[in-house]
Amino acid sequence: MSANFFVCNEFRARLLLLILGKVPMKLTYFLAALLCAVGLSAPVQAHHSAAGYNQDATASVTGTVSRLVWRNPHVIIEMDVENEAGDVESWVLESAGLQDLIADGWTRDAVGPGEEITVEVFPTVRGNPGGIIRWVTLADGRVLPRDPQSPTGVQLAMVEADAGGAAESDPQNRLRAAAQSTLADYRENREEFAIWEEGNRPEQLPVVENPDHTGALDPDNLAAHEGVAVFDFTGIWKHRGMFEYSEAYGGRPWDFLPMPELTDKAQAIRDDILARREAGDASADPATFCYPHGLLRSMTRAGNMMLYQFNTALFMNHRMNNDFRAIYWDGRDHVPADVRIDSYNGDSIGYWADDHLYVETVGFGQPYTWVNAGVPMGQQAKVIERWRLINDGNTLEIEFRMTDPEHWVGEWVTTRLWDRTTNADILEANCIYALDGALSE
Repeated sequence: MSANFFVCNEFRARLLLLILGKVPMKLTYFLAALLCAVGLSAPVQAHHSAAGYNQDATASVTGTVSRLVWRNPHVIIEMDVENEAGDVESWVLESAGLQDLIADGWTRDAVGPGEEITVEVFPTVRGNPGGIIRWVTLADGRVLPRDPQSPTGVQLAMVEADAGGAAESDPQNRLRAAAQSTLADYRENREEFAIWEEGNRPEQLPVVENPDHTGALDPDNLAAHEGVAVFDFTGIWKHRGMFEYSEAYGGRPWDFLPMPELTDKAQAIRDDILARREAGDASADPATFCYPHGLLRSMTRAGNMMLYQFNTALFMNHRMNNDFRAIYWDGRDHVPADVRIDSYNGDSIGYWADDHLYVETVGFGQPYTWVNAGVPMGQQAKVIERWRLINDGNTLEIEFRMTDPEHWVGEWVTTRLWDRTTNADILEANCIYALDGALSE
């Protein structure tokens, strides 16, 4: 293995650009990467399971691919590498987000078993064989770009797609032809199945599971709350990392800042977690082992969240571990504490108050429910949110007011931003414990 280490501080680079030339904010992301290449130094942005990686350094490793695992949210490359002693080691390398890779030219066939590649990585803290992929140089010299720490990627070279000389037909035409090919058989089977369905039909439709409860999507309930909402939050939203703001408070772009005074119990937990992270302990980040991120952590992680709104409720599906959350404003109260199941996202109810949505969430208490790294949320935690849209409906602003007397003093207040994106969707996250748990051991 050959290793070429250098250190880069994106934050200082961007700040320098802003001070010297009033460079537009968007350009600072690209120009900062160039400044980094000539020697500015400090930490870079982490990803969901980066506790065990040295994000201040990069290394170059050459080996033979044994397997590529094409999955969301992060692609995995397993490769055999000959070390300095002449022994073959098995390396497990993790990429940036799948959608980012596709946008930068990756395909699932771009890297195959038996191919020799050179990979630029953020290495593990402990020095074991593994890392986060920055970019891959193929045997023929082409480069698959993606620096997971740069919002625009490192566009060294794009992989040319092999179209096979023929444009793909319109998908709707293809689906129409496929549907027609079995239509007669489907209709014949449908007539036979209708006889069985009628003989096994419930005595009452719609089905009544709990007569004392009205579902959020009950048509009558939806009709009764028509026009209640001030905003329609339906859409795909991407968290906005506030780099300079976070750096000013000594935190990371996804942290909830400023942090309040922690209790002795919480401070001891946080000190232990940060020490383990510094030592490269993978278990210091529960996401490595497929635990849900939950509220609040999932809402500021990389990747998109999808919101779909009805007259009675807002439903959220986040790219991180397929996190699901519901906020109800149809007049219901919280689930009684004596029967409520402690969860990662809590039990949320809302109220439309003039120009915003007011949300109250309780019912936390699952293991590894964190706010920031190592700061836990317990069963006494309560989260108050105020949601509204700004910038002509293209930016979601949420103010958080959090209390948990078991873990911090007073009220923890912070505001976060999400920007609407119209050219992206969310994909199912594929958490593979055997791989994720080995990435930074």
